[in-house]
Amino acid sequence: MGMAKVTALLCPVCGSGLVAESGSILAQCRSCQASVALGSQMGFYRYYVEPGIKRNGAISLAGQAAELSFEPIAAQLMFIPVWHIDAEAFGFIGGQRPIVERILKIPISDAEGNTLYEKEIKQKSGGEVVKKSLWIKKDYRMLGIKWNELGGCDIKDIAPEMELMPEDDAELSRLGLVLEPDAAAEPEMIAESTKYFKGQMLYPYGSYQGLTSRISLLKQNRRLIYYPVWRVLGFTKKGRFKCLVDGVNGTQIYVKQYRQAKIAPPTKPLIATLAIALALGMILSPHQVFMQGWLSFVAPFFLLGFLAGGTMLNRLILDRLAEKAARFIWKV
Repeated sequence: MGMAKVTALLCPVCGSGLVAESGSILAQCRSCQASVALGSQMGFYRYYVEPGIKRNGAISLAGQAAELSFEPIAAQLMFIPVWHIDAEAFGFIGGQRPIVERILKIPISDAEGNTLYEKEIKQKSGGEVVKKSLWIKKDYRMLGIKWNELGGCDIKDIAPEMELMPEDDAELSRLGLVLEPDAAAEPEMIAESTKYFKGQMLYPYGSYQGLTSRISLLKQNRRLIYYPVWRVLGFTKKGRFKCLVDGVNGTQIYVKQYRQAKIAPPTKPLIATLAIALALGMILSPHQVFMQGWLSFVAPFFLLGFLAGGTMLNRLILDRLAEKAARFIWKV
């Protein structure tokens, strides 16, 4: 990722240029020192979205071919403040070495040296209780991508229209993140203890099963990163389509679909009423007026067939008109 491409982007906080960090996907603002995550937003709009519109929505995200079954109409890049936490978890595990029992047979002889019988002596070895501390270094970066853990308040204005409002509004205005390590790190700690048990021929022992102490974070580095998210709008055959795309790896993180408003004229009730009226008229008509009485049962089905065909054709025409109108608006 060249320096020219990086400095072409502007800081979402103050609008200054960005400088890339070596060996990292992060860039730092020259003015306010804000950290910004970089990824597929580099040239995303020019190289992926615009060609996708021209070739009917076949766009590629983050260099990976991903066919999207909708026509992209517009794309908007926004930066969401996310906490990146790098922490070390610490806890105790305990185990017991396996007990090995051997039976020693000692011959008992008389004064003449003849063996009278064999005395069995049970000898046990092992069983030592071992207590060991484990250190686990874990990257809690993905915890911040949950919408109820956003670390900033400058997204409040556009969050409602983006359907990104967290479940708890109080979480949004929080500028710090208190990480509870027990629930997050306990499975990893137990997994490490299982590996240690197998490697040292141990098995859980009494109160030493699992963890014997609360997991604590002895080292914790926090960093507020502005994370890129693309908002892509489009059309499908069923209606409007909204997709939120991760700006770093290009994966979909949110999808919502809206149905199109029905603009078709009320032809279905009208044709159904005419079909019922015609059927009743043919059934109640005298035999001399309408000689083929059995056609009174067939005629409504023909009318219903015409109704279904006309409705499908009408919907197809309206869909085409809507797509052409959307393309025209986008070009203008």
